Amino acid sequence: MTINTTLMSTTAVARKLEGSNKWTVHSPAASFHSIGQDRPSALTKYIEMIGAHMYAQQKQASLATRGRGRPSKNYDAHLHIQVEKGVKERFDEIATVYDLSQSETIVFLLDSFEILRQEFVQQSEMDEAERRVLQPA
Repeated sequence: MTINTTLMSTTAVARKLEGSNKWTVHSPAASFHSIGQDRPSALTKYIEMIGAHMYAQQKQASLATRGRGRPSKNYDAHLHIQVEKGVKERFDEIATVYDLSQSETIVFLLDSFEILRQEFVQQSEMDEAERRVLQPA
């Protein structure tokens, strides 16, 4: 399983930048963003950046000398959770669709949440809407 499989699948999010005609494209599975004058050019740059990312990975792998055994993933913490069967099935489905390990799936979901959070309505906006609705006539 590689993160490159995820990057090449349908994880990219394209958005028009506020106050600008430019577009940005990024994935919760990648640490880079591409920006273009329009949506197609931003997507083109994103694909170019994925290519450069994969090339750098291959180059780094060819330069690395490694001994026997499984390479360390350098994890600092362990996580054990118990969930309902349906939740586990949904989690496994995401991991399968994007070809991710369990830890990559957790990071992917957390990063997806960060992207989605940008779309959440702020509490101040909700309070203002509530005041408008409950305002005495």
